[in-house]
Amino acid sequence: MKKFKKLLGAVAVAFVFSFVAFALTACGEPTDPNAITISSYEEFKEFLTEYSQNDYLDLDIANEGKYILLTDDIDCQNEVLTPLLSKDYHSLEFKIDGNGHSISNFVLDNSCIREIGTAAGTAGAAFRVLSLFPRSDGGQLVDIEFKNVKIIANPDDDQLTTSVDPDKPWGGTYGMKIGIVGYAKSTGANESAESGNTNSVFQNVKVTNMNVNVKNNANTASVSEFPFSIGSLIGLDADTTNYGENLQANSSMAVRENITVDNFNVKVDMTGGAILVGGVSGQSNWERVTYDNCVVTNSTFQIVNDGATAGTYDRENANVKLNDTVSLGGIIGGSVKPQHEIIIKNCSTDVDYIVESGNAESNVNVGTLVGLVVESNSTDSDLHILNFEENNSSTSTCLKGATGGELTAVENILTYTTK
Repeated sequence: MKKFKKLLGAVAVAFVFSFVAFALTACGEPTDPNAITISSYEEFKEFLTEYSQNDYLDLDIANEGKYILLTDDIDCQNEVLTPLLSKDYHSLEFKIDGNGHSISNFVLDNSCIREIGTAAGTAGAAFRVLSLFPRSDGGQLVDIEFKNVKIIANPDDDQLTTSVDPDKPWGGTYGMKIGIVGYAKSTGANESAESGNTNSVFQNVKVTNMNVNVKNNANTASVSEFPFSIGSLIGLDADTTNYGENLQANSSMAVRENITVDNFNVKVDMTGGAILVGGVSGQSNWERVTYDNCVVTNSTFQIVNDGATAGTYDRENANVKLNDTVSLGGIIGGSVKPQHEIIIKNCSTDVDYIVESGNAESNVNVGTLVGLVVESNSTDSDLHILNFEENNSSTSTCLKGATGGELTAVENILTYTTK
């Protein structure tokens, strides 16, 4: 705990003690002593800056039972924010309680792109993300609204993709992940997560007036083999530890409950590779997760894909070719990895989908709830559950890619528009 003592010297004075004036309720009683309260944009900026300059800050906060509590709305004045990521590549392993308040009017751009690993504290050979919270390990977001958000990305080839270990059988490069949370990792069966949490909880969260604009004309050689995924709340919702091989039917269930998304508009202009966009999550796989009472309204996903065909999903022996697949779903853009239990219930969507592709052979997959589901018969695929409960009839796309074969396209057409 030496690091936490050091943290208290550098951070607690800056945050806890400076917030003491705000740590009183209307009746004069102190708030939870474990709450690190934030009540202004200046305090929020200071917290983000301090976070980026410390190591293991998230772990220290979680182990001490601390959490962030907003005591007022935070207006970020249309400024570019510093993503919540420590210098040792740790991010959200604790709770942020919005207490009914909002974080609004902020921008994320190329300067906010971060590289993260598949385990907390690691970078490289994994994902590049553009998000306020680059990764979450059993973290919690509750009772909070993100409002008037602009995400603008014109990444170059180096920023767009991250090379993975060429010795791995699935090789290739990972596409960027975009959302309020870039990569949300549920601990699943890995209940030794440093934070002590056994699952992640995003509950009573609103995303209002969010615009994502991505333009990248990568050369064919740099087109990512793994999907470029965008969601309002989560870019990639998955537990990648051991690539899902240790996921069991009794593993902890991640919770995405009471998520309200209104006026989420995405424009993507890219040169090929797979693109997944979802109203809540761009991509969800390798975990047990429930999306309950999620509502997405007044939203538009507009995709232009010029059609380089380098994109491939080749998870060991699955050999499923994503190529230029565009997959759009009202709740989840798609699930393209084996090993998952995804439950979607009490959800509704109102989304316009517009896709233009320069490659007539590309796959366009659109679903009211989920755009695309890929399953394979590879040896690690012993948990495949997709449960829409009473909403089963409201999904329009659910495809399987057979081992050694290619996906069947919903539409092999240049332009696809639906409501």
